[in-house]
Amino acid sequence: MRKPFLLLLTLFPLPLSAQAEPGRTLEIPLKFLKAGTGKSPRRRVFLPSGVRFLSKSFEKPQGEWRLPKFHTARPVYSFLTLAGKKHLLVLDTKAPRSAFYDRLYFDADGDGDLTDETPTDARTSPRSRTPFSNFPPIDVEMEIPGGKAPYCFQVMAYKTVTFRRTGTKGEPLQELRKVILYARTACAYRGEFRLNGKTYRVLLADSNVDGIFGSPDEVPVGRGRKAQDLIYLAEGKPLSYRDGMTAQGTLGIGAGIFRISFDQARARLLFTPLSESPARLRLTMAVSKLVLLPGKGGKGILWFDPPEEIALPPGTYRLGSYQATRKDDGGNEWVLQAKASKNTPLVEVKPGRKGAVLRFGEPYTPKIRVVARFPRVAKKKSVTARLAFTLVGAGGERVTDLRSMTYKKSKIPRSRKNRYRPLEPSYEIRELPSLSPAAKGSFHYG
Repeated sequence: MRKPFLLLLTLFPLPLSAQAEPGRTLEIPLKFLKAGTGKSPRRRVFLPSGVRFLSKSFEKPQGEWRLPKFHTARPVYSFLTLAGKKHLLVLDTKAPRSAFYDRLYFDADGDGDLTDETPTDARTSPRSRTPFSNFPPIDVEMEIPGGKAPYCFQVMAYKTVTFRRTGTKGEPLQELRKVILYARTACAYRGEFRLNGKTYRVLLADSNVDGIFGSPDEVPVGRGRKAQDLIYLAEGKPLSYRDGMTAQGTLGIGAGIFRISFDQARARLLFTPLSESPARLRLTMAVSKLVLLPGKGGKGILWFDPPEEIALPPGTYRLGSYQATRKDDGGNEWVLQAKASKNTPLVEVKPGRKGAVLRFGEPYTPKIRVVARFPRVAKKKSVTARLAFTLVGAGGERVTDLRSMTYKKSKIPRSRKNRYRPLEPSYEIRELPSLSPAAKGSFHYG
């Protein structure tokens, strides 16, 4: 679950805006934002960050490299690919007896020479068991189609005490597993535009740390995971994490639908109205954000504030994710987020065909998953069971978050541990055949 945080704006204090004309491509100028060092609250800005875990090795990579003299006997080598170009980075220490890696070399121009690069130093954590190095932001100018573009990222490294043993203490592979190395974005593009008399704020994030913004491509980010870039869109209010959904290449806003593309060299976001013969799809629940994934080829659609019936290109789709908002009796706005599962069905939409319905949302059904661990020794009668509580929607999707950002008097009971969440559901286990209570308790979030 993401937690909001603030980074600092260093450039471009005034936003740009664009006005849409019916039937024409809307060209939106965007500003490049990056992490800064100022402390003034007026300079704080919403700047979401993506994370990519990096592969690492004690072995010098093959090829011709010009390297500086390292202080540590075991420098850590890794690569970060930005806009399709691989850049070497090396973890070193500022002194031979440093407790952990606190110096970073990065081949910013990608020429294979680290001797002409200024190293970046970090302060290590005072914790002795899990030392941590948070390196300052690094600025890079990337070569991209059509020119060059700025980029800013950070590198983090820490030493874990929980790892899988692979041999005797002190072996290189065992020591390398202790080092966790990852990069995260420290920049984004933001702008404003007007559409149908409304003003929107838009932000493109590089959520998979590949140097490309607003791309629908899934990129491996380490640990067996893939990530897509996020697009944040909001009408007439500051942007927050609640306003972001995965990029799909096609964007719906209200009843309109557009092909979107980002000219990164010119920092221009393009909205081109679709001209295909529309098909129609009815939604069974009102939502503020909806992601439709392609079922068989084609492109997905990211939709903000969709109407009850949406017009879209013909094809086969499946539910990806959505966000819905509701107000309770006290005026608190609740936000529910859900994500599709493998049980979410496909739906086919054709031109002129009626009756295509995307079923999801209410009513929600609680599902309890029980994983029991029975004792190996017959003499022991105790059984350990793990219970998992999940809310499942009408389309087989799983609820991933439910919270309110305000706390006004209401009849809805709240959690004692987090008053912005509803009260945790409780359970009771009964013995058979007597049905006498054996155990009871409540679930917890996370």
